[in-house]
Amino acid sequence: MNVSRKLETFVQDNAALCRKREGSKAMKYHLSALPAEIRAAVLKCRNQIETSQGLITLPKKKQVNPRARFFMALLGKCYYCPAGPGRRTGQGRIADA
Repeated sequence: MNVSRKLETFVQDNAALCRKREGSKAMKYHLSALPAEIRAAVLKCRNQIETSQGLITLPKKKQVNPRARFFMALLGKCYYCPAGPGRRTGQGRIADA
């Protein structure tokens, strides 16, 4: 059984869950026509979760600047000493005279 026939079986009782897309032969199906595990996967891609009170949009993860990501990958993890800015700990540390 292909996907379109499976979706047709999900919406056969309620025709309001699908409609013909304008300008093409495609059909559009409402999210609630999908099984729960597929609906959860679709919502996860949209950064949303479904609760009894409706959909909740989750905050997006903070994006790291691509240039900063490049330098972090290039240098590896770099830990800084809390004593002062620019003072690294470890082997690259400059000895105090």
